[in-house]
Amino acid sequence: MHNNKKTTLKPLFIYADYLPNKDGGTIRIEKNIKYIGKQGINGIVFTQKRKGLLKFEIIGKTKIYRSYPFNLSSIYILLISLFKKKAIGNKHETETPVLTKSKGRLADFVFVPDIYVLWALFGYFKLYDIIKKEKINVLYSSGGTHSTHLLPLLINLLNRKKIRWVTEFRDPWISNPFRDKKWFPFEQIDRWLEKKVILNCDHIIVTSEKYRTDFLKSYPMIDGDKISYIPNGFDSEDFNFLKNYKKIKNKIFTIVSTGNYYQKRSLLPFLEAMSLLKTKMQDFEEKIKFIQYGKLDLASQEYLKINPMKNIEILKFIPHQECLLEMFKADQLLLIPGPGDGTMPGKVFEYLASGTKIIGLIDEGPAKDLIQKVGGGEIFFTNDREAVANYLSSVIDSQLEYNNKSIQLWQYDRKNIAIQTVNVLLGLKELKHEKS
Repeated sequence: MHNNKKTTLKPLFIYADYLPNKDGGTIRIEKNIKYIGKQGINGIVFTQKRKGLLKFEIIGKTKIYRSYPFNLSSIYILLISLFKKKAIGNKHETETPVLTKSKGRLADFVFVPDIYVLWALFGYFKLYDIIKKEKINVLYSSGGTHSTHLLPLLINLLNRKKIRWVTEFRDPWISNPFRDKKWFPFEQIDRWLEKKVILNCDHIIVTSEKYRTDFLKSYPMIDGDKISYIPNGFDSEDFNFLKNYKKIKNKIFTIVSTGNYYQKRSLLPFLEAMSLLKTKMQDFEEKIKFIQYGKLDLASQEYLKINPMKNIEILKFIPHQECLLEMFKADQLLLIPGPGDGTMPGKVFEYLASGTKIIGLIDEGPAKDLIQKVGGGEIFFTNDREAVANYLSSVIDSQLEYNNKSIQLWQYDRKNIAIQTVNVLLGLKELKHEKS
């Protein structure tokens, strides 16, 4: 142990999007930076420049650098619009912004790794300048969007001096159960890129134990110590404002769902269960209400057109704190993670922390295991519409109240997750040291 020296961590977090925009990935990075900051480590962010945002700004105490995205999907749409002589940005009045219109994107089949690959290639030059200017000694790429990982890969392949690099897979790359197999030879290029990232990075962080097992199976040449499991979680401080609210049972039994549904993560099984409940229950629309905050998959859109229900509301996203309040006020929360025995949506932890019972349509995986372990809700097989309908009927008739505030989730608090992240960063070799 070196008492006269301290490690100076200067991490740069790379992600496809960041504040003021928010999704599961931005929140994870935001909270990591928040809590490692309380340990004297100042994180910096490199991301894409979205419309209306500056190339550089400071939000809170975090420096944010942005470079132009060169979104291949947008470029493709632009070219098609010009080709068809349609006005760019012209929208149909009947278009509903919270609904997803596409069954699949061209990006899923030909863009490697995804539509942001040009951002990664051109962003190399700006990233290199930021590393020198800010004296960065650790790169932390997070995906989701796997083009993110190409930026540090290029930095380390094209420069003589290697910089420490942590790769975080919030979702797996090739083995992602939501992923569509690309057209040949794009599939082969995608697999080659994953291998280059896995072998060249210094450490890998995954958000599911299953992802760790899968990577070690696919790449037996890497040491198990190279991969750490650090779960998603919740920020207990985000829930402090709820102390001012009292849990009151709704006059109409209300189920809330937050986040997007798309392709393989579909709301359809629940909608079919609701239709079945409608045939069994008198005054169906006066006794139960379902609210979805976020986009809806195509199959569910088409189902609702044929089987409309007045007590189902599909609404746009709301700010994070408002979303937490709606979770708290709901009678139950719907969770449909989708396929995969390693799939673990980040919202599971906020659902549990809200103290509201979960109704989960889950066939397998860690989300199912955790909810059952802590007694956080009721779990049904995705296709068991009859069981879901019967359960909803019984719980509405029983008028039973539910509170799971006694659930112990301390290990999933963002404070503890940040400590795990710092321990990974400190474990990297060849970090610069300063005299105390």
